[in-house]
Amino acid sequence: MLQIGFATLYTTPRKITNLGNICPLWLGDAVTNNGDARLYLKEVTYQELIAECLCTTVGSVIGLPVLQTYVVRDPQNLLNAKYLLGSEDAEMPSFKRHLSLADKSQQKELLAALVTWRQLHESAVFDEWIGNSDRNTGNFLWDGGNQWHLIDHGRALWTTRTADDPAEPFQNILADIIKGIYQEIGIAQLKKTMVGELVKYQEVDTTKVLLASRCSELGCVAEAQSKLISLVSRINSMPALIARHSDQQELF
Repeated sequence: MLQIGFATLYTTPRKITNLGNICPLWLGDAVTNNGDARLYLKEVTYQELIAECLCTTVGSVIGLPVLQTYVVRDPQNLLNAKYLLGSEDAEMPSFKRHLSLADKSQQKELLAALVTWRQLHESAVFDEWIGNSDRNTGNFLWDGGNQWHLIDHGRALWTTRTADDPAEPFQNILADIIKGIYQEIGIAQLKKTMVGELVKYQEVDTTKVLLASRCSELGCVAEAQSKLISLVSRINSMPALIARHSDQQELF
């Protein structure tokens, strides 16, 4: 299980403008418990901070390729942000960046590579579980080979809602991609994957997740506990949530 780290920014970060990112992003140097690290930095709200920390920790528990995440202190007020999150520099571009540099024929090849990603279906089921409607092509990284990473979960766990509803459907971009390519067979594969993933979800120790998410140090234990209770409850809604992607829901 990944533990959320703490880092202290010590140089003025460089604003990133060439990665196709929608939200402001910086690259800066920080001190962590493991020494110096170069981090991608973004300003987040309090609710996004909680969602990012919980989703990173839970994702690591169930074996998904999430990145080490840091809550970043900025004692010199270099970015003038109340809450800063950092993720380690994986030295690979986003899938969106790959697409932006490719012509139409190359884009088809890139999409073919995406659908052969061995954890594509697992990631789509995960997004359904955490209510993540923001898995756009800028929110997963790819090295051009076999390495993929999921990033940016600030809009998951009902961050954009006034209340948590464990049965609420959200747009699932990865599921839409799977259906667009494989049609109903893709959704059947998604259902099969879900069955195995739910076993993992049910075995997640939420007490350990709270500790690894550093919620006590961040002062958000009550809010995080509420999110985790809703997440556990959402497991019961998963079959119906996955079935809604099918045109033949009666078969589910």
